Amino acid sequence: MTTCWYLWWSRRQIKHQEPVPTPVRTVINIQGIVANGVKLKGTGNVIRRVGWQRPASGVYKLNVDAAFDSDTGHGATGAIIRDSGGNFMAACCDFTDSAIDVAAMEASALLAGLQLAEQFGPSLLMVESDSMEVVQAVLDPSEFRGTSAVVIDDCRHLLTVLGKATIRHCPREANEAAHELARHGSLERVKSFWFTDPPSFIIPVIVKDRVLIE
Repeated sequence: MTTCWYLWWSRRQIKHQEPVPTPVRTVINIQGIVANGVKLKGTGNVIRRVGWQRPASGVYKLNVDAAFDSDTGHGATGAIIRDSGGNFMAACCDFTDSAIDVAAMEASALLAGLQLAEQFGPSLLMVESDSMEVVQAVLDPSEFRGTSAVVIDDCRHLLTVLGKATIRHCPREANEAAHELARHGSLERVKSFWFTDPPSFIIPVIVKDRVLIE
């Protein structure tokens, strides 16, 4: 029923020459509506406080994460940008076979995400990483002497270039989409970019993040 209603609504938008979502976004929107509806049928529902949170209206959110294998020295980064409605805007992942350590990969993930944001050009950006060390290093680099100090400096420069951008630490539960992107880069050993429509392997996470009820 939800699918039929959504398709009818999309047809109405086309008739009035209004923009409509792509097929992939349509699927995500329908799944999100259904998931929220199912949750509402439960008892004692409350607004979800744990997990990815939508930014304020007009703000885009960038989440970044990294993967690191100490046995092989391989690493990967992941980054994703979404709008205040939780809609996918852009994402990337990148693999390297010469990672130094976890902190260096987390810093590289932040840099890759900021470079993606620079291409995308949001006017207001909120950046989240589940690496407290990297976030603190960006906010106060005076005492930071880690292996990724040069990368941190590049991140601080890009944050300045982007203008109205803020950065904060988030729990891992709020960073699942970026984690899956980094995991994909690590497993597939690829460098990839996505714009407009997300890769299929993170669609379940995007839908989950849009569920507001628990």
